[in-house]
Amino acid sequence: MHPHPYPRTGRAGGLTQVAIFTGMRPTLAAALQPIVTMSEILGYIRCPSGHSLAYVLTAVVVLAWACPIDAALPQPEPGKGSLTFRDPRGNRELPIKVWYYLPDPLQDTTPVLFVMHGYKRNAQAYRDQWVAHARRYGVLLVVPQFSDRHYPGSRMYSRGNMYSTNGKPVEQARWTYWAVEHLFDHIKAWAGNTSKRYHLYGHSAGAQFVH
Repeated sequence: MHPHPYPRTGRAGGLTQVAIFTGMRPTLAAALQPIVTMSEILGYIRCPSGHSLAYVLTAVVVLAWACPIDAALPQPEPGKGSLTFRDPRGNRELPIKVWYYLPDPLQDTTPVLFVMHGYKRNAQAYRDQWVAHARRYGVLLVVPQFSDRHYPGSRMYSRGNMYSTNGKPVEQARWTYWAVEHLFDHIKAWAGNTSKRYHLYGHSAGAQFVH
């Protein structure tokens, strides 16, 4: 039996324990010796960057949480479509259905237009009414739907969720207004758009949102 390749410890710390033997047939005495934890193994394995594998895996998990990838996200092809946006920098738990139209040709400099629906929350109808204009002027049309279920009443939609039901200020990142900014970044990354600004139009309650 060869010496154990990693330092031994008698404390597992509640983590998964892994016994490593370099010999083909370890003895019972060797098998009963203290074993190393998975965290220790990952800490000793080094990646080409010089960081431990544990460090790299932790960084990957953090990035996956901060920049989620929607596996069901449709390919950005010309025409009408929809997708669901969960704001990783705001109200992640409150999904926003996004109805869009992509012109043909779709270029990285294609202008982006947001249309905000009224109190009926019928975003799909707004998208359909604006398609002819978007097609004519070559505009990437985005119509987010702030549903009654997730954004009830004027407080959550047209008044931007700036204050809670008891009148206390809400954290700015969770204001509904910021959802448009974050959605703009999301749409740009998804469609390969490089626009630095967008156009914004609102009707009825959507106009209150815009102003």
